Amino acid sequence: MSYGKGFPARMMRHFLVLVLFSLGTFMFTISLYPGSLDVSVQTENMAGDRRSDVVKNKGIYERQMEKRGERFARGIKLQPEEESPREYQVGRSLKKAGSRNPESQPAEGKRSYTDAVFDLDILEDPFSDNPSCPDKSELLLLILVTSAPGNVDRRKAIRSTWGNKKAGDSWRKYGDRPAPWKIVFLLGKTPENPSLNFLLEKESREHEDMLFGDYIDSYRNLTLKVLHGFKWARDECEPEFLLKTDDDCFINTPLFLKMLQEHRPYKSDFYTGSVFEGSKLAVIRDPRSKWHVSEEDHLSDFYAPYASGIGYMVSKPALEKMLDVVKLVPPFPIEDAYIGTLANKVGVVPMDSGRFSKHHGMWRTCNYLYLLVVHHVPIEDLPVTMQKVRDAPLQCRGSAVHGMWD
Repeated sequence: MSYGKGFPARMMRHFLVLVLFSLGTFMFTISLYPGSLDVSVQTENMAGDRRSDVVKNKGIYERQMEKRGERFARGIKLQPEEESPREYQVGRSLKKAGSRNPESQPAEGKRSYTDAVFDLDILEDPFSDNPSCPDKSELLLLILVTSAPGNVDRRKAIRSTWGNKKAGDSWRKYGDRPAPWKIVFLLGKTPENPSLNFLLEKESREHEDMLFGDYIDSYRNLTLKVLHGFKWARDECEPEFLLKTDDDCFINTPLFLKMLQEHRPYKSDFYTGSVFEGSKLAVIRDPRSKWHVSEEDHLSDFYAPYASGIGYMVSKPALEKMLDVVKLVPPFPIEDAYIGTLANKVGVVPMDSGRFSKHHGMWRTCNYLYLLVVHHVPIEDLPVTMQKVRDAPLQCRGSAVHGMWD
């Protein structure tokens, strides 16, 4: 096939016109955006975008600390020019939490501390209504559940299953009246989500079982959340026993109440759960880890034995002793290890119990004559698990409820 003798010449003319047009467009763009050719600036901006994506994956509290060159839990007071009304409302703990005395000098290679390094009062939110408690002299068990603000469905499922008052009273009673117990959800602040805050306020008014603290709700602030719940429990409820758990766990409330009524722990300083020991007590120093704790926050390379945060129970005397030494032990971000540190400080030894299961397996109905806490239970499995709890006393009559807590 032939295109004719004039075809190459026409193609060349078209090509030159296209090149001249492209060159003119390019020069015009440069005149409008003189910095567009700065490759180093573009590369830096791209790297900055990547860094910002990494920062977004961190908790709000940690980002604020990183911007100020501070570390978690020191709570160094901000300079006046750094403060804003919103920062004050959503986190007094960012400014007023106690810290190690910066003027103290190490002695013989060891850091020294001030007499009081942390104030529990900073965790209370003056703008939120606290839930009420029954008569302080009658509350047998208080269950504190750490929950993320967005876990609305989880809280709803808990209220309709193991957290339901009728479910908890189904096995055993004090004479003619139900055993007194209460469940409270622990939450922090969500300053960047006004619509969620509105829904949380509505949920709180409806159920009256949510305790809000004055700290940003993040994983690294879980220690502050639990300490706030402990302080509120001691000051307002004075329960005989306190159980701390997470909202992804199942609690066998009927069995808990039965055990507490029929088999009271034999010692006053009672602290039990699934206890970590040995190599599992090593402190993770790698800052890339979710569970890292710096040497500044915890000097030793190992934690004292502690019960897993999936669920642990403490008696009233043990709770009071632990809270008394909080001011002397700076909080660090691993909540259950910190509680174990407090217990060790006051001589309370955790008792390991097989009744607190870290795994959600194919547990049979009769297993719920023994199990008290089960971790990682999906929302859709809660009703089925609760039915197994109800059926256990009827279907497993040949199996007595073991009376020991281990």
